[in-house]
Formats: sequence, C-alpha cells, structure tokens
Amino acid sequence: MLSKFEQETIILFNDEEETATVSTLSSKVAERIKKAGYEPEMLDKDSYKFTLSKHDLRILGTDRKAIRLARRPR
Repeated sequence: MLSKFEQETIILFNDEEETATVSTLSSKVAERIKKAGYEPEMLDKDSYKFTLSKHDLRILGTDRKAIRLARRPR
C-alpha cells in the first residue's frame, strides 16, 4: 500500500492536441475517471494511465495565486 504522499497524479496536455494524459497512483482518482466512462490504457499493480478529452477535464484551483504567472527576476 502506498502512502498518501506517494499517491501522486500527473496531468499532461498541450495546446495542439485535443487529449490529456492522466497518470495516477491514486485509486480514488482512478475510480472517479472510471465513473466518467474512461478505462485505463495501462494498469500495473498501483498505477493507472488514462487518455481523456481535454473538454472533459476541469482543473479548479482554490488559490488564485496558483494560476498566476510568476514574475521573472530582474
């Protein structure tokens, strides 16, 4: 069993493609994605990988500063 710290989720997408790749070690995250109708492409003992439509993906932040661009040092 992985610790909560080790149960990371990585979301990768770019401006050109219409899909996002979600790699997760969290069974909670994997179950939510499965409930939305997606099946994992790759399933190891503790890892899941999904390809989602970017239109189905929402990233919501609670801290507005988290989505601001950092100022470059002068």
